[in-house]
Amino acid sequence: LLIIAPVIYPVHPDNRYAGIEKLAGYFAAGLNALGHQVAVASTVGSAFPRGIRHIPVQPGDFTQGELVAFYVYRPEIRNFDAILDFSHSHFAMREMDLPAVSWVWHDPKVMQPPQPAYNVLALSQWQADRLLQYQKVKARVFDCHCGFPVNSDTVSDHFIFIGQATPTKGLLQAVEICRELNVPLDAIGAVRKGDEPYFKQCLAAAGPLTELWGEVSEPVKVSLLARARGHIFPIQYEEAHSHKTVDTLLSGVPTVAYRRGALPEVVEHGVDGFLVDTRDEFKEAMSRVGELDRARIRERATQRWGVRNVVERAVTLLGEVAGGLRWW
Repeated sequence: LLIIAPVIYPVHPDNRYAGIEKLAGYFAAGLNALGHQVAVASTVGSAFPRGIRHIPVQPGDFTQGELVAFYVYRPEIRNFDAILDFSHSHFAMREMDLPAVSWVWHDPKVMQPPQPAYNVLALSQWQADRLLQYQKVKARVFDCHCGFPVNSDTVSDHFIFIGQATPTKGLLQAVEICRELNVPLDAIGAVRKGDEPYFKQCLAAAGPLTELWGEVSEPVKVSLLARARGHIFPIQYEEAHSHKTVDTLLSGVPTVAYRRGALPEVVEHGVDGFLVDTRDEFKEAMSRVGELDRARIRERATQRWGVRNVVERAVTLLGEVAGGLRWW
């Protein structure tokens, strides 16, 4: 099996960017643990468990960088029984007919990169519907988000926000809401070039109980998340899925979020958290997170998003694709 990763970051356990590269690493390790021979085309500096072959490519962007990477692994691409394409530009599947599947990562109303003509996978039914509407692409739904359950015997009174310091992620609103409610907030997430003015706004709006951590290591993130009273996600745009919410639910932490995009497919209202439409409803829902069963949240999330369960479902699909399955 070949896994094609994006080329922005290496696939590495210590990578602080918990995105698609992390998913590629989970799939590689999970497939290897099930006895499959796995190779991963990913940026130099990637690290994998023993038995996984690394095809190193140079870091780059989603277009030119991924095209350069394609010409590195292209000479041997037909040696694989099946291919999982986690890249953004899908050059291999756009250029060749392969036993492969490829995921789409964004709302196609906002971003419309060229898609393969076959075997496209959406992260949610909401995204699949948008792909058909805006790009005339018929996608199957396969939720590839996954992770590991986290247990915690200690629950604090802190809420947690996870996400880059941008207006679309809603950090400023999270800070304002927690200040208005006088509740503690741990906000973690990268402050990238160009985000500094917005982050300064958030700092100015923060109350004495708010801690703006910036980007933290994975162990620190897990420790903050495991003890959190609840996860708040006042998202300001339509998201095709939410890896941060998957990590949250795997920790047994209920989520409060606006009812946007695919979030109703991720969070079951009144079971895993609360989905709301207004700022007042958001505040009211935060007061109710203690009503939800954290053990049940974790158990449900593990069944749906535990690495082994997700990878086993992928193996079934890949077997069909290796046997000639195509959809358009």
